[in-house]
Parts: sequence; structure tokens; C-alpha cells
Amino acid sequence: MLFKNEEVVGLDIGTSSVKSVVIKKKLGKKEVKSNLTSLPLKASPSQISEILKEVFDKLKVSKDAKVKISISGSEVIFKYIYLPAMRRIDILNTIKLEWDKYVSFKMEDVCWDIQILEILKDTFKKRKEIFVLLVIAKKEIVDKKIQLLKDIGLYPQNINVDTLCLANAFKFFYPLEVKNKTIALLNIGNMYSNLIILKNGIPCFSRDIPLGSRDITQRISERKRISFDEAELLKKNFDGSDEEILFIIKRFAGNISNELALSFEYLKREIGVEVKNVYLSGGGAHLYQIKEFLTKNLNMKIDFWSFPKQFSKFSSPSEIQNLKDHFLDLVISLGMLVKDF
Repeated sequence: MLFKNEEVVGLDIGTSSVKSVVIKKKLGKKEVKSNLTSLPLKASPSQISEILKEVFDKLKVSKDAKVKISISGSEVIFKYIYLPAMRRIDILNTIKLEWDKYVSFKMEDVCWDIQILEILKDTFKKRKEIFVLLVIAKKEIVDKKIQLLKDIGLYPQNINVDTLCLANAFKFFYPLEVKNKTIALLNIGNMYSNLIILKNGIPCFSRDIPLGSRDITQRISERKRISFDEAELLKKNFDGSDEEILFIIKRFAGNISNELALSFEYLKREIGVEVKNVYLSGGGAHLYQIKEFLTKNLNMKIDFWSFPKQFSKFSSPSEIQNLKDHFLDLVISLGMLVKDF
């Protein structure tokens, strides 16, 4: 066939919302659509599956669509490893043999994979080395995400992790921003904040920080003695006029800043590189003056992701506006689809 019809979905199922980006290819033309739908507080798996069905119906996603998902959280572990140069199959076998050296979880309880990041030549030892990322996730969290789709008759084609999706999206949309630089990407989510550091575009550090904008909502709810939903509205519509809420947001920014500073110091000590810029995304990037607070705390340049020009090629004006409105929330979904653009 001269033109291959295809439909691919990047699906980011968070704890407060579902973010979806769909790329439809038909007769050589490409169309991009997106959706952000909030989830009820403490939504059950069946509720989430029903919402997924409604989102897919709204976006007119077919049953033949290739769905890609990602995972994150405390039970996702990243290990950056240097090994002698070898084939991929030999890397996998080496890690199996030395499993206890890298991971505390039992192998049968996890899903895991590797990504070869870089091939290095050690001039002193006169041999090649490889820089490898080992990603491990508890089977339980992977199975839960898969089941949400199976309940509506779908199965994911690909499962990634949020931090790598973050890096994929940034490198795709802003290739010049990663060249000869060391930068940090911070995606502030509801329960977790994803951090990945790129040196010349190559990941060299990543972690999921157990802090998210939900912490602010919970604190407002407790201090104001109001429901969680009421506190969420106060947070989203906050204009700086309430000193109590301002203090809560500043304290959250301070906690995030401390975690970033520790990560940056570790990286500087271990591999001698210094982070120069931090780029913000995620729902928490909409928090009142979060960029300004982080800039002051860290004393470095903090920027939001700018809206990419690539979408103008294959999106209608109304869809471009929808993408603009939710772009910072959609970056992980977009990162799942960079090979499909």
C-alpha cells in the first residue's frame, strides 16, 4: 500500500485525570486530537475504565487502534549502569546473573527492560563501554494499568515509563535545547513529580519524587476545614490573595526545590556535571507562581515548555487551541508517540 492507515493513542492514566493524544493517519494525511478528562476522587478501577471508554468514544478511537501507556511511582526503579561493550542479549544475561547487585525486588515479581544509552570508549583502558539504563517495575502496577484497558476490550501495544516519555517528547520538540547542555525536566503530577536529567540529550539520572499537587489540596482541605473538592477549586483558582494558601504553595515549592537540589548535587558529585536549566510541565506547572518560587529557591533558570510549531502541520485551528490549552498536561502522552509523528 502506498499509504498506510493507522491510529495510535498515547494514554496517560494519572491519579487525578486521564490525558490522551491520538494520531490518525489516513490516505497520507495526519490528524492529531487530544483530550484531558478529570477523574473522581478515589475513582475505582471500574470507574476509570468507564471514563476511558467515554474518552475513546469522544475521540472516535477505533478498536484497532494501537494504544500506548506509561507507568510511574515508588515501585518503578531506575538504575544507570556501565558495562563492557556487549550485545543486548549478553547485557540481559549479565543483569540476570548479577540481579541482586542492582535490585532488591525478586525477579519474578517485576517487569524489567534495558535501554542502551551510549557507547563509550575508555582511552586509558583501551576498551569500549556501554552506558545502560535498567528500568524495573512491580508487576502489580503494570497489571493494574493493563486491566483498565482490558475491561473495555483493548490491550496496550507498548508500556513505557513517564520519565522516559518526558525525555522523548522534549528531545523531539526541542532538539536544539538539549545539544551540548545538561538540563532537567520536571513534570509535577498529582501524586508524584517525574524528574529526568539529560546530558547532551542522553538520560543520566531519573527518579519519581513522592510529591505532587495533591499534597497542596490536602493541606488546604485540612487548614480550611473544607472538602477535598472545594480545596481543589481553591487551589486551581488561587490568585495570591489568601496568605494561608500562599504559604502552603510556597512550602510545597520549597520541598520540591530541596529534592531537586539533592538530585543535582548527587549528579555533580558522581559524574561531574551541573544542571543549568529546569523545564516545567505537568498539571502542577499551573500552580500559582510555581516557576517564580522554584527560580528563587534554586537560583537557576526555570522555564515552561513552549508550545511546539509542529502541530500546525496537521491539526485544525480548534484542535491546536485545545492542544495549547492542555499542552503542559499532555507531554507524557506526546512522548509515547514521537515515533508516530
